[in-house]
Amino acid sequence: MKNGGETSPGVILKDYLVPLHQTSRDIAHNEEMTTSDLMAYSFDGIAKQHACVRRTQPLPSVDAVYIDSQNTPYFIEFKNGKLSNVGKKEPSLTSKVTASVLLVLDLHLLESLASLQKKGRFIFVYRDDTTNVYNQQIENHILEESGTDAIKQVNAISWLFRKAESLTKEQFNQTFLPGILPHSQP
Repeated sequence: MKNGGETSPGVILKDYLVPLHQTSRDIAHNEEMTTSDLMAYSFDGIAKQHACVRRTQPLPSVDAVYIDSQNTPYFIEFKNGKLSNVGKKEPSLTSKVTASVLLVLDLHLLESLASLQKKGRFIFVYRDDTTNVYNQQIENHILEESGTDAIKQVNAISWLFRKAESLTKEQFNQTFLPGILPHSQP
């Protein structure tokens, strides 16, 4: 795997290396799902640049791809539970993940799909607040847009990764992040 520089014609990855908290930001509500300064690729930005270079429509993408010092890729999708554009057609979680895998392969961040299946991880981070009316709203929206709920979508794409999981915002920040920090980038 490569951790920067120019890959696929014209896409300069280091321009999209940002603190993880920036990739977790819900712009409409100005909220972040994490405060982590761990450096990760903003995959929404990479997907847009890739589309410009390839002269195609942007592919849907996960929010972030983090690659640790052992070259383990972590695909991360954040859902804070608030829907800013109810009625707006959003890509399914499954299509975001599969398109992101294609982007990673095209950008030569991974040698092969087999290497992703051997080492890669997918993390769906969601807000788990029983007092928050948005939890059911986000689940209903995902169900309506894709015909299946988020947990089933995570299970459907699990074959692409060594491990695919759904974590609450708290689990992600208090358990997951401290667990990968020993392997984080210098």
